[in-house]
Amino acid sequence: MTDLAPAECEVPPDGWGPLILGASEGAPAPAAPPSAPITPGAYLRKRRTAAALGLIQAGATMATLPWSIRRPGTTERLRCINRLTAAETDRIPFSRPEAELVRNVFAFDVEIYFQLLELHFAALGARSGSEAMALRAASGLPEPQLCRACACSWHDACVTEAGPCAWTADPTLCTACQTRPAPALAGEA
Repeated sequence: MTDLAPAECEVPPDGWGPLILGASEGAPAPAAPPSAPITPGAYLRKRRTAAALGLIQAGATMATLPWSIRRPGTTERLRCINRLTAAETDRIPFSRPEAELVRNVFAFDVEIYFQLLELHFAALGARSGSEAMALRAASGLPEPQLCRACACSWHDACVTEAGPCAWTADPTLCTACQTRPAPALAGEA
């Protein structure tokens, strides 16, 4: 994982187009205004961050899943890093088989991911967070209850020393995130 320099990460794999990873490496994602709905990519990014995995580490781990018999090369790792970035930036969503595979790298609820995809596509073309919220509400699709800090849910709770998290008095914050500092990401400086 340390052999991947940010310049190498900018090399696009075949068929996926250019993705610039160096700009987002190690920098936290900008906080969305409270009126903006969570996107499927933001959900994945928050769950990966809650697992204390950096983009490079998660991508490199993804590369080992289908090729567990041999050590993956730089090309396979870069392909997986770029694919994860494409999903986290809402450019190319994961298919169900891809999501199920990535679920082995960090915990997230595949059904919530696809529910967020449906809501995201219902709000395409919105010019603001409030317009997106209105389009999502008009779609009739239910909004999942997610922690605003780590995006955990009823079916994918944080696990702490005291056990699984619960909802605080604020229904958008879990008990684990109420007192938890921001996680340090493994594999990133």
